[in-house]
Amino acid sequence: MKRFIKGFIKDLLGWFLYASRALDVFLLIRHRLYGSQGTVILLYHRVIPRDRKDGVCSFPGIVVSRESFEKQMRFLSEHYNVISLDDYLEARVKKIPLPYKTAVITFDDGWKDNFLCALPLLKRYKLPATIFLTAGFIGKEEVFWPEKLVFLVKQIAASRSKTRKPVEDGFLEELRQLLDSAPNNLREEKFRLLFT
Repeated sequence: MKRFIKGFIKDLLGWFLYASRALDVFLLIRHRLYGSQGTVILLYHRVIPRDRKDGVCSFPGIVVSRESFEKQMRFLSEHYNVISLDDYLEARVKKIPLPYKTAVITFDDGWKDNFLCALPLLKRYKLPATIFLTAGFIGKEEVFWPEKLVFLVKQIAASRSKTRKPVEDGFLEELRQLLDSAPNNLREEKFRLLFT
């Protein structure tokens, strides 16, 4: 319920900023003050279908639902001049002013869902994007340490909810033991969600 209310308030605020054109005024002022330095550079990590979002062991702040991402890409294609990171850098080096409402789309870590979920939408809306790959993970099924941590915290919380043991009692020690004993690849079924 708390998540629903938080999401509702965010949506309401976004709608208000869009409908009142307050965001346009803010962006225009920023563009007048900073010129092309006011270019919006968007950073994404993961794009997951809404029905699979809760099963992913990533920090919530780096996950956007496919449906929300599509709305954002549609908005950008209709209201922004979206350019590639290369074009942006070239303009900065050559001191070429960029148009008002210019944006750049980037992705960190090169998750498989960038290719499966984000790329088709970027193609649909004809938007360029740059994906930064984490080279050490290419061709491997290793899991980033933050995903391991989220998975283990969820695992501890689930086991404690069954025993009705307070989360605070020995939680950090139990987490440390789990981290020490966890295999590097953690191939449990829940972790397969990271690679599909």
